[in-house]
Amino acid sequence: MNDFPNEKIPQRTDPTFEKGWTYQIGARQGTVDSFPLVEKGKADRLILTVKLPHLDGSEYLSFANQYAGCQVFVDGVKIFDYGEETTAPFGSMLGNLSCNVPLKGQYSGKTLSIHLEKKYDFTSFKVEEILLGSGSEIRFYYAKTNVGVLACTLLMSLLSLAMFVLYLVQKSKKFKYDYKLFLHLGFVSLIGAIWIFTDSLLPQFLFGNTIIITVLSFWAFMAMPIPVIHLVDDLCRYGKKGLHTAEMAIFLNMIGQTLLYMLNLADFPQMLLATHAILVFTLGCIVYALLKDSRSSEARFANDILFAILVLILFGLVALTDFYVSGSSNNNSLYYRWGIVIFVLLLIVANIKRMGAFLEEWEQNRVLSKLAFMDIMTKTGNRSAYERFLDDKADLDVKGGNLSLVLLDLNDLKKINDTYGHNAGDQVLVEAARCIKTIFQNVGDVYRIGGDEFLVIIEGSDVDGQHYQEKLSAEIEKNNQKTKYPFTLAFGFASARGDDCSDLKELQKKADLNMYQDKQKYKK
Repeated sequence: MNDFPNEKIPQRTDPTFEKGWTYQIGARQGTVDSFPLVEKGKADRLILTVKLPHLDGSEYLSFANQYAGCQVFVDGVKIFDYGEETTAPFGSMLGNLSCNVPLKGQYSGKTLSIHLEKKYDFTSFKVEEILLGSGSEIRFYYAKTNVGVLACTLLMSLLSLAMFVLYLVQKSKKFKYDYKLFLHLGFVSLIGAIWIFTDSLLPQFLFGNTIIITVLSFWAFMAMPIPVIHLVDDLCRYGKKGLHTAEMAIFLNMIGQTLLYMLNLADFPQMLLATHAILVFTLGCIVYALLKDSRSSEARFANDILFAILVLILFGLVALTDFYVSGSSNNNSLYYRWGIVIFVLLLIVANIKRMGAFLEEWEQNRVLSKLAFMDIMTKTGNRSAYERFLDDKADLDVKGGNLSLVLLDLNDLKKINDTYGHNAGDQVLVEAARCIKTIFQNVGDVYRIGGDEFLVIIEGSDVDGQHYQEKLSAEIEKNNQKTKYPFTLAFGFASARGDDCSDLKELQKKADLNMYQDKQKYKK
């Protein structure tokens, strides 16, 4: 059905062939004034006839055909058949396709007739347009008239890819946001893209096998609510029983319809009523769960999803009404297509808003947590941060972790406070902390564990205590040359390996003893 020659983009881009056609439906005959031609009666056969113009042998006659048998005759001789001589791997369903009939130059001036035969009672005859032109002209025309399908498919595919990437990134970083929502949105977009593409005529020109494409289109349409169910199920606390029932009904419907089709007992188009009924039931369960959950902490997001669902329902009702009134899927596919695109976009926007609110709250909590474990004056870790470290490292092998401690205490801070005031004492604390961080900020973690006492924890590396004491003394001397209130620090160092300490308490006692001895030297 897609054996067009590989030609360049044609100069003539409108190969429509609409003049001179007559029709016959039962005993009724007439002239086709214009296309599309719609016949809603109970007749099961439509014959279209026209006198062919001059042909050079490179032309094709092309028209869309939805599940109908089709034969084309030239002066009573059959030159094309789709239906009677068409066989599928399973079942007897005909596809939603473009019939492309090659025409020979010798057919010029002869009478061509198209015989369309209904396969299903609920459908009607609807011939959108008939094309006559070269293969490249027809292919380019279908591509041009399906730009909306291509755009929607590309958009949904890109959205799906973006959602999957976000899911994988969040999962790898173990972010506390409910990143599974991105996974569900990715599948909603992916299945929507598959359905939009397979429900059009475009796949035929890429893959050729219209039956497999048609089956895939029905599967995608039936499966589309499943990721939405999972999204709502993860979000809502209520209505889960109904959601699980709806999901089971969808799976049973897919399995049952596939088996009936393979056993040649019924075709997918004949079972559309069951699919539509399950879809309506599923939407009802989703709306119920969202309404029940509307008073929870997630009410804002639930309301956003509910709005998206209502938009989809509105488009769906219009599509279903058009389908059952006109008996054709051309227009209702357009309604479904845009309904699904808008629905997915609304879901993604709602999820982005929800994630934005989460990130704002997370950042606030991070800042508050940081402030809770920070000494505001010196911008070092506070006593609480140090005690948290002790709790986290309670069972630490200090020798295996190669742990070292540096205890530091300001000499004569009380004298500075009494002589110059507490503001001067605070300034000295800030300058002392700055000197300590300058020397140790890339080596270990600095804590203020008392009024004038600081602690440095160094993990995983061998440390020369005397070397760092000399560096710190030089930094303090450099600071004292330009400050109004000079100071000194008592220095106490201990390492688990060098001082043969087995736990944190013993290591801290050793560092404290060394600091006391250094302070005694200062007093002398």
